[in-house]
Amino acid sequence: MRDGTLSPPAALHIGNHVVFEGRLYVVRGMDPMSVPDRDALLENVATGELVRVPFDQVQDAESGPRFDSEGLG
Repeated sequence: MRDGTLSPPAALHIGNHVVFEGRLYVVRGMDPMSVPDRDALLENVATGELVRVPFDQVQDAESGPRFDSEGLG
């Protein structure tokens, strides 16, 4: 783990809140541990948009940097 970044075998579970590019997301899915260069499927809390991003770029919302709260409220 480096600076709050989740890396296998981190305790990342469906439903966890995470930060990606300064925005708050909910984990909706992820590639299995056996897949190299894993991706996570995330839902933007503010917009509901689903995005697939590299697993190693996802940060735990609790220990990672603060998210951009624009659009939340």
